[in-house]
Amino acid sequence: MVEIVLTFALEETLKKVGLLAAEGIGLAWGFKEKLHKLNQSLESIRAVLHDAEEKQVKESSVKLWLRKLRDIAYEADDVLDEYGYEVLRQKVETTPIEKVRNFFSASSNPIAFRLHMGKKIKKINDELAEIENKIGGLGLMAVPEPHSE
Repeated sequence: MVEIVLTFALEETLKKVGLLAAEGIGLAWGFKEKLHKLNQSLESIRAVLHDAEEKQVKESSVKLWLRKLRDIAYEADDVLDEYGYEVLRQKVETTPIEKVRNFFSASSNPIAFRLHMGKKIKKINDELAEIENKIGGLGLMAVPEPHSE
């Protein structure tokens, strides 16, 4: 059951990363490398999920690994939602007055937002790197995804 929920969370996060990259949003905001790294980490981890699901029954360390991964996946999803919302908000700003007002607003300043988002994405990437580093130690192996017919 954990695998299904986790796989769904990872799939949604991967879709969001892909969408942001496809729209060139990461490039415009200076997050291209961070989004690429996030995508690569999620893909690597997704490859071992099935094996982890089977091993969690016998190994509590794998179960803890999956819990940590689930928490990070949800955090990444929230950050990408926040990021997407800000992009949409800036797209609907139509008047120069709105743009100037938001630039000088502490809560809507695009530069402050970029710094804030950059830190959040870096934190997630660091946490995912830590998760990835534990794959070998847990003996998890990439397993081809089962096909459902």
